[in-house]
Amino acid sequence: MSYTPTIQQVEIIEEVGNNDVYKIEAGAGAAKTSTLAMVAEAYVVPSLYLAFNKAMVVEAEGRFPAWVDKKTTHGVAYAVFGAGMRNKLNRPTGGYVNVCGTGSEVAKYFKIKNMFSDVGRKITANAIGQAVRETVNSFEYSADGEISGKHVSYSALSKLSKHDGFDRQGYVNTVLSTAQFLWKLRINLKSQILATHDTYLKLYQLSAPNLSQYEVIYLDEGQDTNDCVLDIFRRQQHHGVKLVIVGDRRQQIYSFRGSVNAMAKLPWPQGRLTTSFRFGQAIADLANIVLGNSGDECLKGWDKLNTEVFTPMDYVNVELPKETTRLYRTNAALLFDAVSLIAQGKKVNLEIDVKEFLRLIDSAVALKEGNIAKVKHESLLPYDSWEDLAEEKPGGEIGRVMAIVDGGQHFEVIGVLTRHKNTDNPDIILTTAHKSKGREWDNVVLADDFPSPYNNDGAWIGLNEMEENLMYVGLTRAKKWLMMNATLMAIVERHKRKLEESKPVETNSELVYAGDGVFTRPQGEQAGYLFDQMMDDYNGPDQIKGGM
Repeated sequence: MSYTPTIQQVEIIEEVGNNDVYKIEAGAGAAKTSTLAMVAEAYVVPSLYLAFNKAMVVEAEGRFPAWVDKKTTHGVAYAVFGAGMRNKLNRPTGGYVNVCGTGSEVAKYFKIKNMFSDVGRKITANAIGQAVRETVNSFEYSADGEISGKHVSYSALSKLSKHDGFDRQGYVNTVLSTAQFLWKLRINLKSQILATHDTYLKLYQLSAPNLSQYEVIYLDEGQDTNDCVLDIFRRQQHHGVKLVIVGDRRQQIYSFRGSVNAMAKLPWPQGRLTTSFRFGQAIADLANIVLGNSGDECLKGWDKLNTEVFTPMDYVNVELPKETTRLYRTNAALLFDAVSLIAQGKKVNLEIDVKEFLRLIDSAVALKEGNIAKVKHESLLPYDSWEDLAEEKPGGEIGRVMAIVDGGQHFEVIGVLTRHKNTDNPDIILTTAHKSKGREWDNVVLADDFPSPYNNDGAWIGLNEMEENLMYVGLTRAKKWLMMNATLMAIVERHKRKLEESKPVETNSELVYAGDGVFTRPQGEQAGYLFDQMMDDYNGPDQIKGGM
């Protein structure tokens, strides 16, 4: 299906031809992949489209012309290095050892010992093993040529206070030397140590590949690439290849797994796509409020769509659509709600990794029972006891899991989730904001497990950029209907108050000074009289210093 290009798309197509490197900032639903396809249609030369995952490649097959190869970055690397180590890329079979798995597996294989602070605070071997794994992963995500101190993970030391005496250099030496050894074993085809898909991608990057058989390379989802992929991509400029990257810098939500925001990092000429074809102006307004957009950064809704926005208070007056998708911040909140909805007889589809969550519950139960050897989930490896974990009063997913286990509800949760099967025609889809990225639904409900923009004392602290991005991703999944959550409602209400406060007040230029404040006396006899009365009540006539 062909579409008439918008003014922005026409400008982008022209500018790609005028520049050796170019980036396209595209808001949520702003047809970024369709725009790339239009660019590819305009330049009939051997080209390569690089996608974030296989699903994007499948989608691109039906959009891009035949002279464009469509691949994932891992797919390009697999043909060169991955195929040779395919036996090292799965869970253990035969004699292979999964040292790329959990921290406990790493600790056991390399015989890592517990470490202690000067007050006897234990840093478990499993936590150190997890730090070793994270160190190797950090190197694989990077553009660096060797593992060094800059890649060392300090996650195992999260329990230490700044007052704890601890042999940090000894810790660094242990983690770094073990990580370097682990990396050598991962890439050794004769070794029985398993590798990851990022292992062969890293080998490909280290080989300084030349992709000059293509005249243009398009990189999608630029905000969620990593330095390893970005290095492969940027190198091709030296081989005379035109480079085009597209993404939305405010949709970066995977920095926790090594992604970097190439859209913000690359100082290239750029074009913008600001009109979303997914939703109407009501959703666009919410997105702009959350992101603090102004000027040419403002997202615009499609004038042919009228997306409705509601609050939970509207439940009494609004009938919920039969088919809705609920987006959560945490797996724990999602699955706890799932148990309740399934018990009500609702047809529920779960679009998350249930097995991974059950591993977390199993590890939490093992920790509570003092069975440390069975604590396998990396989130709990740093803790030596249930009391040790409780001292930190964790929030988010871990906090919810603790509540489930402490309340003895884990038996019910495990039972329901183990038996549950998705259906072809669900009433409700439950997924997370992270997993919703790149997708859309008619009707979306934002769950109430997002962080509050207020602290415990009721003071406004806002959201950090990552949480803003996640909220933005979540609310822009809706096409027709959106139910806000408490976090989004608080952000909107504060925005409205700031607008009201910033409205100009008509005055007669008379200023009144009272205490440390400056007040404007309004025009009009009645308004002026009321103002004077207010000032008398507020500070007393003796404290009024003067006026102009």
